[in-house]
Amino acid sequence: MFNYIADNPRRLAMKRLNPDRFRICDLQLAGRTCQAVGNRSLLSIPDKAAVIVHRRYSDADYDRLREQWLACGERGGVLVSAAIAPREKEVLREAMDRGYRIILLRENGFPEFYKPSGEAFYACADGRLLQISPWPYHTENRTISRSQCLELNAMAQSLSSIP
Repeated sequence: MFNYIADNPRRLAMKRLNPDRFRICDLQLAGRTCQAVGNRSLLSIPDKAAVIVHRRYSDADYDRLREQWLACGERGGVLVSAAIAPREKEVLREAMDRGYRIILLRENGFPEFYKPSGEAFYACADGRLLQISPWPYHTENRTISRSQCLELNAMAQSLSSIP
């Protein structure tokens, strides 16, 4: 807790240097209005890859795709994912640890005074993260539905093909 309090002035300076990266904004994406927080310029990077892992993938399929996704991040591209499946989460965890650019699609929107926390805060400040939600914020404890998963994956696919 002491370290958190001692680091407050530095985090405040980061927010003041990049206020647009910490402000909730509305975007028109994939045919719908979405809320977003983070570096919106990640959308304009042409080299993007949708990180989507289907159950039917063999271990060899996954290993091959994982290498392609991480290679995209290594060359400065952007990984786009809802990080629903455990293996999607693994890839995004490794990408975050390596400092790659990520567009994260979320099931839940953003509360009025939302601010990314922890490593997401620093990734936003560095311009490496954009969080997007096609749905408004809710306080209910919901389990994501299959149709929402499919919609988020379709959105990841669509965003990854935007030049």
